[in-house]
Amino acid sequence: MTLNKSASLTALRRWAKRLAILIGVLLGMAVLMYALQGFDTNASNERNTDMNSQSTPPELTIWMGMQGIDMVRAHGGKEDKQPAGALFHTVRWSKPPFGTLTLRNDQYSFSLPTVLYILSFTDNLFADGGVDTFDITAGVSPEEFVSHAEAHRSVFAFIDSLLAKGWVPYLDPAGAMLRGPDALRYHMEERGWLTDARVRPSFEQWMKADSSTPLNTYLYANGVVLDITIRRDNDKMELTKPGQYVLSLAIKSAVGEMRTYVGAGNFSREKAPTWTQYWPAKLKELEAIKVQETAKLQAKGYKVDTRYQHPDWSMYLK
Repeated sequence: MTLNKSASLTALRRWAKRLAILIGVLLGMAVLMYALQGFDTNASNERNTDMNSQSTPPELTIWMGMQGIDMVRAHGGKEDKQPAGALFHTVRWSKPPFGTLTLRNDQYSFSLPTVLYILSFTDNLFADGGVDTFDITAGVSPEEFVSHAEAHRSVFAFIDSLLAKGWVPYLDPAGAMLRGPDALRYHMEERGWLTDARVRPSFEQWMKADSSTPLNTYLYANGVVLDITIRRDNDKMELTKPGQYVLSLAIKSAVGEMRTYVGAGNFSREKAPTWTQYWPAKLKELEAIKVQETAKLQAKGYKVDTRYQHPDWSMYLK
């Protein structure tokens, strides 16, 4: 989530991240196609693999550290054990009534309607800690087609509801925070994510933003990172006609984030319990990159919020 490329300390990290992003984009495209099909109210029972036939929206509560298999047992779904050690659990609703999801996170808990797809990830090296990542796909509206103006309103109403609960704009330790007009300028001119989720692009800017991904922003609260991405169908961008939108929400624990940065998923089973020892050095490395990123943005005329501090995650190392 840093704002510019770095050719020094971050070469390996950026390569790995680009690979992860590529995989994410491919998965996102697949999920988008599935999600848009999911709105088909005439979908056959064959495509509806969640085994739910109730007329009221099924409700699913998740939390960091839960066991993914419990989600599958309660709502039907699939377990996928990968040879490399990854454990995935998926639940999906391919036709109405779609799911209603609640993320349990103390006073920062929230609910999300019109959920089409949920995937949980557990690394078998740390299976005792349960799920540390969820990927969710939801509609921005209960309807398959929605006006662009309504999608714009709905998305920012959701973000506003999270901010009202105490969620705050987030960047990784190597990121340089842009606020207000600078955040919006970066988002529009460089097609980057919106670093300050409190900023509101106008409807006109919403329509001019990257056609397939008009918004990507991050929030944080109580050891949980939210990666919010809006995707839309490029072929339905006429202003006077409805569009098709989906909301992709990646939810990751602070522990999961730190493990990713230190590469704990590649550790041997013997080495895995020692991953916390590597975080302090990695954090210093990331903070050094942040200084470089700040200088690069300032050279382009951006005003960087140098007071922004990454959340203190030391409590999660115990």
